Amino acid sequence: MKIDRIHTGKKRFPELLLMADEQESMIDRYSERGEGKGLREIPASGRTIPK
Repeated sequence: MKIDRIHTGKKRFPELLLMADEQESMIDRYSERGEGKGLREIPASGRTIPK
């Protein structure tokens, strides 16, 4: 597993954002301001698979 920082385009993950905050208006207020992190799985081959 690898954790990456998500600097831009955090709104590409609406289902995850809505789990943390049910109000889209609030997500719009803070999503681009804060730091996002994403977890991805790295198989034995070394290639990454985004989750």
